[in-house]
Amino acid sequence: MSARITIILCALAGLACLGLFFQRRGQPEVRNSAPPPPPPARTAPLLLDTAPLGELSLSAGGLLAGNSRGEVLFFPAGAGAAAPVVRKLSDSAITAPVLEQHGVYYVGDESGVFRACSTAGQVLWSYATGSRITGGALYSRGTVFVGSYDQVLYAFEAASGKLQFKYECGDSINGTPALSETQQALYLNSCDGIFRKIALPSGELSASLDLSSPLPASPLLAGEILYVLTHQGELLALQAADLSVIYRVQTPDTYLSSPYAAGEFLFLTTADGAIQVHSRDSGERLGALETSEEMTPLQAARDGRCFALSIRGKVFAYRRQDNAWQRELLADLKSDFRQSCRLAGDILYAADSSGGLFYCRIAK
Repeated sequence: MSARITIILCALAGLACLGLFFQRRGQPEVRNSAPPPPPPARTAPLLLDTAPLGELSLSAGGLLAGNSRGEVLFFPAGAGAAAPVVRKLSDSAITAPVLEQHGVYYVGDESGVFRACSTAGQVLWSYATGSRITGGALYSRGTVFVGSYDQVLYAFEAASGKLQFKYECGDSINGTPALSETQQALYLNSCDGIFRKIALPSGELSASLDLSSPLPASPLLAGEILYVLTHQGELLALQAADLSVIYRVQTPDTYLSSPYAAGEFLFLTTADGAIQVHSRDSGERLGALETSEEMTPLQAARDGRCFALSIRGKVFAYRRQDNAWQRELLADLKSDFRQSCRLAGDILYAADSSGGLFYCRIAK
């Protein structure tokens, strides 16, 4: 009797387990582990303001920019979306890049005043040039150099602001000179079409080359070779020692920006936003990057990739693969831009035309 009862109980238990099995099959699976956290944002705004930023520049500790209110903003590296440190320096807009050296900011404004200010915002000295300043300053051996639209290159004692020398060109200087510590010389673009080598510390002209076309923006110095691009589209490579010509190539386009070198390539962004690729060794045109819309000047590269920003806010990466340039869309910032993005480590920074600053973290 007991054996029959045992068999019946086991059968009932089996049926119960089978019923529970089919009941659970009809329900969604539940896992005990918590869902993974969402990935960190790849892009984000650092600043949303109404005062457009000037040209971005990098310092040892972070990112610097002037703005249309005459302020200098400092964004510390690694501070995430923390508010920038803001210092009021001028009543005029600051569009030029800011130079930070030994805890001092050096920058000119749209009224033509060049200032040295502590990072706390105290003006240490100032000098009024004859017109607006849009190019950045350079520092070498205790002297600061800057060019102005008044056609003059200025050299100041960094500590006191004492004028060391002035060199006058035949037209405005709208970019930043190039500096060679090896040659102890400055190299200067000017809208009078003459490319100049200025000896330091004397400030005397040591060599020049008349290119018969305005020279916008800044020359590029890399490996003691200068790359110069005229407004009318002539590309030159020059020896830094004596300005002897390595090559001269005439392109069919016009330009308002500086050339950019990455590896064996030179990238030239035309006035209408196309990006041409040339051989760095010969100047020969090799092709153009794919661009679905007008681009700001390409001025960033890292680890075999080049980065460019469209005027509508699309961030693209370009990589050379199988003898062709592959394009990848990294982000869409959904705003309007006019200046190049800047790369610091693995972060691209971009300032829009309305006062916003965005960052895009790129994959390593």
